Amino acid sequence: MATTSRSLSWIDRARFGSLLDVARGGDTPLPPAVARAPGKVQEAPATRRTLRPVMTGAAAAVPAFLPPESQLDTRLAAFLSWVVERTGCSAVFVADEGGLPVAESAGTDPARVAAVSAVLAMLAQFRQAVGRSTGGWVSVHFDDQVMHFVEVQSDWGRFGAGLLTPDSLSSRDLLDVREALLRAFVPVGQATGSVR
Repeated sequence: MATTSRSLSWIDRARFGSLLDVARGGDTPLPPAVARAPGKVQEAPATRRTLRPVMTGAAAAVPAFLPPESQLDTRLAAFLSWVVERTGCSAVFVADEGGLPVAESAGTDPARVAAVSAVLAMLAQFRQAVGRSTGGWVSVHFDDQVMHFVEVQSDWGRFGAGLLTPDSLSSRDLLDVREALLRAFVPVGQATGSVR
């Protein structure tokens, strides 16, 4: 059977669209609240996870990313190296808005690239639905790792970077990665501004 859809996404567009309608304040009614009888409240066991920052004194010693005066593939390779040094991530890659990988560090799992590509496609749908045009970031926490998604709009188009870290990165760190990704896409010889 032939198909015209080139999407590799597992996202149910109709279901996602209905969720976006609710997020925009659509007329979908909320389920009624469930009243509970007063009584003794059982408290969950106190399990507090202490987040240790991925960024230590070494991160402060890593200078801001300045792309080499070279072709795009060389600038992206330099970006990947900088991100690994700056964040201590175990894997990093860059994908286009369609989720196709453009550059990746050694040892990046293709299954993770595919998963992040689906998230980037979902973010594009969300951004379109709510009318946002600038890039941002999202972090997804798993048991023992965090996948960060950072995206930018450049003259080349919209691109996203996926980073796998053992713990959460700060907003400052993600802004630095976002700005570095944007700088990697600035044509040679043009001044780079800030994305902040």
